[in-house]
Amino acid sequence: MPIKKVVDSNIFIYSLLKDHPAHADCTKFLIDNEGPNVLFSLVECFDEIYRILHTFYRIDPSTIVEKITGLKNSTVEFWGFNTEKITDALKLVSETKVDIVDAKLYFLAMDIQAPIIITDDARFQNFIKSRGLLFETPISEATRRKMQEWEKHNIPAAGLPRILSRVYRYLLKKGANIANQFKADTKGFSALLDE
Repeated sequence: MPIKKVVDSNIFIYSLLKDHPAHADCTKFLIDNEGPNVLFSLVECFDEIYRILHTFYRIDPSTIVEKITGLKNSTVEFWGFNTEKITDALKLVSETKVDIVDAKLYFLAMDIQAPIIITDDARFQNFIKSRGLLFETPISEATRRKMQEWEKHNIPAAGLPRILSRVYRYLLKKGANIANQFKADTKGFSALLDE
């Protein structure tokens, strides 16, 4: 009998991003673990996948819906969260600062007796370890190095640069001149505007 594994949304996201360095590793993991009663996740992960693909990676909504439909029709079993456990999940979030969806994934693993959670989230991995479960990531060290380089070139740094780049994309819709002036004035999204 195969070992049950709970899958975090970041693995699905990377598998759906064909130009992302982790695409091949995550897709291979999902294919290698196809079959009934092997991979589990939460319906709430579809929300997270949609939000991240749309707001962070700027993918067209209809394309995202198509990708999620394919995922929904895979052999991964997507469960609704046990509402009787919501208070426990919220308490866990307040005590540990783990993300709410990650807390729900942890409770799913406990409910279905899955000893392994698949994630590439370091904070979630530490939480999983602290709770006596195992975690795995399908992403190799070689891929991780490629991811760091890819993200440096394709994703604005967290914080102010990411916020300013989103403002820039908005301004581009209004006109290239004002958007380019904004980019120059913020020193390539690294500083707030001077008064």
